[in-house]
Amino acid sequence: MKPDEIYPFEVVLYPTSNLFTRDHRIRVDVSSSNWPRFDVNPNTGDPPDRGRRFATADNAIYNDAEHSSHIILPIVERGDA
Repeated sequence: MKPDEIYPFEVVLYPTSNLFTRDHRIRVDVSSSNWPRFDVNPNTGDPPDRGRRFATADNAIYNDAEHSSHIILPIVERGDA
């Protein structure tokens, strides 16, 4: 990846199920790490098992007319499950 370039991403989540009522709100957290579930990414391009340097990852999500971001949530009506 090149600095200051915008790249499209599609993130496919593991299947899950939640019941949201009318007063619920949904929050989405975006992170570049999931330690200890996955090994730490040094963000340097070095091989993960040999790298000794680490760099901070700067992430941005663009949400404007040119770069729309969205989340698709399927809806299952009651009685259909």
